[in-house]
Amino acid sequence: MPDEYTYDPVRRRYIKPNGKVVTPAEQRRIGLAIVDESAEALEALTQSYVKGSITFDEWAVAMREGVKATHSAMSQLAFGGKEMMGARQRGLLGALIRNQYAFLGRFLLNVEAGQVEKGDGMIDRAKMYGEAGWSTYTQSIAQREKFAGAQEERSFLEPDADHCQECFDEAGKDWQPIGTLTPIGQRQCLARCQCEFEYRQAPEGAEAAGE
Repeated sequence: MPDEYTYDPVRRRYIKPNGKVVTPAEQRRIGLAIVDESAEALEALTQSYVKGSITFDEWAVAMREGVKATHSAMSQLAFGGKEMMGARQRGLLGALIRNQYAFLGRFLLNVEAGQVEKGDGMIDRAKMYGEAGWSTYTQSIAQREKFAGAQEERSFLEPDADHCQECFDEAGKDWQPIGTLTPIGQRQCLARCQCEFEYRQAPEGAEAAGE
């Protein structure tokens, strides 16, 4: 997020220098730009390794650093910036990064053991560790809204993205208790999912979503 923007923790929105609120769509574009930049960086890094320009150890260290930087940036974007990262926010981010390190660690071991062929498939897989930043963003948003009192969630489809059948199925469920729907990144399209969630408090008098 540009340095000149401020964050309003009550509205949970960034504010531009002219006083206008950054819309969810604008924030989405900023987030996806970070994800795309990260994916491209990890792609270039892996191409260097495949070509023999860097060693396995250099590649592995840089991959881990890239993963940490990406997920840290996406969580901070969701929560309102580094200064808004309290103990709960840092705890969630730490758990998400550890989860990504576990996936990456298995990938690195397979590469080192020669179980992954050097080529386009390996490079494409490396890109997904950058694309997975979107999952961290949406999970951070979910926690932010839950902390603020949200009780229900609804998955919606990004018009310009490709969607798997599971994304269509989740979007068709409409409002559900928060934490019920399948998280972004855990659906059939995995790290390449670009869906989002909306959040709200449960309608007055309703004991559960849909009643």
